[in-house]
Amino acid sequence: MKKILSIFCIIFVLTLTACGGKTPGTSTEDKTTNTTTEEPKIEKVVTILDEKRPVDEKGVLSYIHNEEIEAGIQQQIYNFQGNILLCSSYYDGKTGESNFILKLISTQTGELLGQKECSGMEIAMIQVLDRHVVLSDNPTGKVIIFDGELNIEKEYTLPSGSIFLNRMMTKAYIVDYEKGILAVDLSDGSEKRWAEEITGAYVSKMCGDYVTLTYTDSKTGLSSYAVMNLAGEELDILDLNKSLYAVEHNSRVWLGGMVGESEQYFYGTEEVPQSFQLESGTMATFVRNSDELLITEMKGDGSMDFYAYHPDGTFYSMMNLPGGTEGYLESIVWFENLGGYLLTNIEAPGVDKLYFWDLSVSVEGEDLKLTELKDEVLTGDAVSADLYKKAQTIGDKYGVTIKIAEQCDTDYNDYMVEQNLNAEKISRGLDIIDLSLASYPDGFIDQLYFGYFREIEINLMGNIYAVNQVEENKNGFDSFIAFVQSNEEKYVMVFDMGRGQLMEQDLYHEFAHLIDKKMQNLVDRGEKVKFSEERWASLNPDGFDYCYSYTDVPDSYYYDGYDDFFIDIYSRTFPTEDRARVMEYAMIGAEFCFDTYPGLTDKIEYYSECIRDAFDTTGWPEVTKWEEMLKYVD
Repeated sequence: MKKILSIFCIIFVLTLTACGGKTPGTSTEDKTTNTTTEEPKIEKVVTILDEKRPVDEKGVLSYIHNEEIEAGIQQQIYNFQGNILLCSSYYDGKTGESNFILKLISTQTGELLGQKECSGMEIAMIQVLDRHVVLSDNPTGKVIIFDGELNIEKEYTLPSGSIFLNRMMTKAYIVDYEKGILAVDLSDGSEKRWAEEITGAYVSKMCGDYVTLTYTDSKTGLSSYAVMNLAGEELDILDLNKSLYAVEHNSRVWLGGMVGESEQYFYGTEEVPQSFQLESGTMATFVRNSDELLITEMKGDGSMDFYAYHPDGTFYSMMNLPGGTEGYLESIVWFENLGGYLLTNIEAPGVDKLYFWDLSVSVEGEDLKLTELKDEVLTGDAVSADLYKKAQTIGDKYGVTIKIAEQCDTDYNDYMVEQNLNAEKISRGLDIIDLSLASYPDGFIDQLYFGYFREIEINLMGNIYAVNQVEENKNGFDSFIAFVQSNEEKYVMVFDMGRGQLMEQDLYHEFAHLIDKKMQNLVDRGEKVKFSEERWASLNPDGFDYCYSYTDVPDSYYYDGYDDFFIDIYSRTFPTEDRARVMEYAMIGAEFCFDTYPGLTDKIEYYSECIRDAFDTTGWPEVTKWEEMLKYVD
């Protein structure tokens, strides 16, 4: 952290400087008895802190009255050359435009040093450079550069997106969801795509010169993270097999919430991955213009506790912002010349007020509890060690997690499941998993992952019971042999081992659902793919529609005469179940279905084309296991 420069240190240095020179009116050669000397006059350093009013007993937090700040509302605060830069906006109903107001306020006198109002912008963003302020508008691409007194120095119109200038103001880097990162030379307007693999990008945080991005890797489809260093004009990609949200980076470490892990944060680097756990209602972020970590906790009385930590997790200060406010703005900024943080807060009457967090006041607190981030190590003792080892070996072979016996949960969102500790059934179940996963082409399973989804977990269990039962006098399914429960990061497949060898087709069925999700993700990302629900629906009989329910199946399905198009009644519940049934029967080589029923042959033909289109088929066999049924295509 930047060293805090105390006012008293300034006075001390000035004293030493004044005493080091000659005293006016005297000479080093004068040997007279004149023993009187004048004390040097030291001018007091005036700052806005002279009028601060302590909020707490120790004076950690103080209120600073400032008419310029309290005349506005919802103002973001920045540090510009040691003075306060405020940015606010308002909507002009007459022109239909949003106007943005910039104010520069002295940290010495509290007086207004400059003000500028800009119109014709919609979603403006501030970037503070050494001697300039940049105001850019995402939708219009309008860029205005101001000098130290907020006079307009230059203006540009660039492609739309989140716009950032390098420190020399010679290039602009534009982050756009569809285009990725575009580098624009401001001297001639030439454009160049930066980092081709970055698509679906958006900015999650800017800390000083570091702009953190979350994006979709065009090659893998996975959500990934990168940071642009605007000073060095470099791009650093985080190589971490974890799904994160609200990702940030300062000059040293990464910070991000861990998807699927409530209130747990990743904090560290690729080489030293760590994490920390917070209580509910607590959040972590970096201070916008320094390396420090800030943790905010909402209290029951409406007040907020703020904890500040050095990058290594050591505690150095804490303050409480009293309740009775409408909301806290993300405007807490480090001011080296003041030795602390300034922040604006919206008070109940709808007025912004300025506060100072004094870091020179000693406060006791505990260091952040950081733990090394490691992959889960599965253990157990309910069955033999050989079975646990076998499950681990097969899982590693295919890049999935396999749980057995007491490693598995029994309570799921929509199902209750019994544990099964039968060693013979577990061993056979593991063999079936090995056999089934070997049926897919090399690299197939790795390509199923996309977005935050990074793990497939297979649980070998006993009987499965649905929580929601079929109502009386209704047709439906109330017994199940397998299901998938998912969050954004992990898909958990649960199988009833009592099915014996039939579990093979159950596994194919559930993996078909993952194929579906993979292709739907490509559609959602705007990729040009062959798969579409409309095209699939066209393969069904005219007038047919799925019932979209497991517990309320129409009686008409039992005598609709459409058996040529569906494996069974279950296939008629959802389009995803229809495709999973078709894929399941193709994988087990149920030739009678595709030889006898042209409607099913058309479906496996179309679905095979969609899979080939959505996956990288490098190294695949000429005919995959499911494509063997295409021999019945006319």
